Amino acid sequence: MRNMFIGEGVLRSVVSSLEHLPVPAYALNAAGVVIAWNPALARLTGVADIAMIGKGGGAHAFPFLGTTGRLLADLLLDRSLETPRYLSSVEPDGDGLSARFTTELSGERRVLFVRAAPILDRGATIGAVEVVIEPLPDVDDGRDGTHETVARLLRNTRHDIKNELTIVLGYISLARDSVDDPVACVGLHRAVGAAGEIGRLIEFSRELEELGDRPPEARDLGSLIRTAADAADLSGIDHQIAVPQGTVTADPVVFSVLEHLFERLFQYSSASVPRPGAILVGASGADPLIVVYEDDAPHANRGSHPDRAFSRALDSGLAMLREMLSLNGIELSVTPDPLRVELRVAGDRVWMAEK
Repeated sequence: MRNMFIGEGVLRSVVSSLEHLPVPAYALNAAGVVIAWNPALARLTGVADIAMIGKGGGAHAFPFLGTTGRLLADLLLDRSLETPRYLSSVEPDGDGLSARFTTELSGERRVLFVRAAPILDRGATIGAVEVVIEPLPDVDDGRDGTHETVARLLRNTRHDIKNELTIVLGYISLARDSVDDPVACVGLHRAVGAAGEIGRLIEFSRELEELGDRPPEARDLGSLIRTAADAADLSGIDHQIAVPQGTVTADPVVFSVLEHLFERLFQYSSASVPRPGAILVGASGADPLIVVYEDDAPHANRGSHPDRAFSRALDSGLAMLREMLSLNGIELSVTPDPLRVELRVAGDRVWMAEK
């Protein structure tokens, strides 16, 4: 006879997953006892997990309220509970609930977004998870104008997307730990990869915004490309980076785009099946400066490439980078079979000083 009570395995999977969730989160069992209090929540509240695990009777609310109480997860476990005044805008969110939570942390009044979801086993609720998301402060820095307003809206939007993505990743992790179907596991693994790519694009857009107001700078192009190559697994691949020695002077945005481009290219080549025998990056000329990336992997065998969006339509996969570069006088062209990526850099926009 099985000694493990119904749902214990599911609860253990939830606890394990929450440990790695980057947003603050905790979990309760059906009796309202704290079974998980992740590191991000410990940092937010200043209360360690050891002080919370195993506590019941509303103890999980103490770090937020200064007293025991009921939070959003409790409303899922007992639908008859009255919504406390510190929770507002409570709305259904899939199987769970979302709300605004007004609290005080470290002596400062905070308004947090919170979401709670039930932990289910065979259709029965055996616990609840709550994640805590701090919204971007609505700060008015006094500057007027359409440009600044749009920039602030973009920052807010990017922040919101990142929060939503974090929640998606958390739920995917929970699902992946709870299913036994190999096909579903593969699909969830790919979903995690896609979410990771979205996260990288979010960070890339943030970086570009921060670089937008900086003056031109000088960097070694060969060093930039070699650093990008080091980020990929090129074991067994003969890779040559034959770029003339010297510093390239350009807008910082150009270097950010080039770093992203070459990291993506090296990773794309290294993950091809079969792998290329050689990768060559070369540069020639001065006005324009022509930089070429090539590998010798058969194009026809790239269909199973893990970066499907990049391999299915390589040219369109570079559309955003092409647009960014074109604003700085750099033309980007792609020949897919064999792979050849060519950058033509106008001398009046980017110039090289020989060593």
